[in-house]
Parts: sequence; C-alpha cells; structure tokens
Amino acid sequence: TSGELVISVKISDGTSYSNVFNFAVNVDVANAVPQLSADNNIVGNVYPVPATNVLNFKLNSRDDLTVQIMDITGKLIIQKKFENYGRTISLDVSNLNNGMYFYKFITGTTYQVGKVLIKK
Repeated sequence: TSGELVISVKISDGTSYSNVFNFAVNVDVANAVPQLSADNNIVGNVYPVPATNVLNFKLNSRDDLTVQIMDITGKLIIQKKFENYGRTISLDVSNLNNGMYFYKFITGTTYQVGKVLIKK
C-alpha cells in the first residue's frame, strides 16, 4: 500500500514567535526494504582458515540465501545468491588479495556477519 505521511514541525523562539511547517512525504510500503534481524545460527562452520582459493561454509539450514563478501572498508566484493543448495556452499576467493574480509549471509529477514582471513 502507499499513502501520504504529513510531518508537522513547530518552530518557536521561546517567546511569542512560533510557526508550524508541514511536510508531506509519499510512502510506498509495497516497495519498502524489510528490516533484517541478526541470527548467529545460519553458518555453522567456515573453512579453511586462512582461505587461499576456495572458502567453504557449512550451514545450519537450507533456506535460500544471499552471501556477500566485503573488504575491511565495507566495499562489496562478491555477492552470490544460493537456491536449492546443500548444507555446504563454496565461494571462489582466488581473485581476492591477502587480508581480512567480512561475510554476510542473508536469509529472508535475518542475517549473520562474520570475518575470514585470505592468505596465499
């Protein structure tokens, strides 16, 4: 659904002056991004540590998910969707430089974040 949200702001100088400003904002709930909540039970194990060419994740569920790999600045390096997969998924990390990276698993409205070391 969608609609209009009106926000009123009252400005006053503490004496006799005051004024009300109204701002209208159009809201489209159908296209809103759902808020994610943390779930530390998506990934059971990450190996090998440190990783060289392939990074494996042993998962606790088989829900469809998206995996993101980010560098230490938060820049998205890899994003991959998995549907109908087994309990273990593998990512090719052979093109990544040595260093610390973060992974984020997103399933429905939950996510799990962790870190992994790449060393060649």
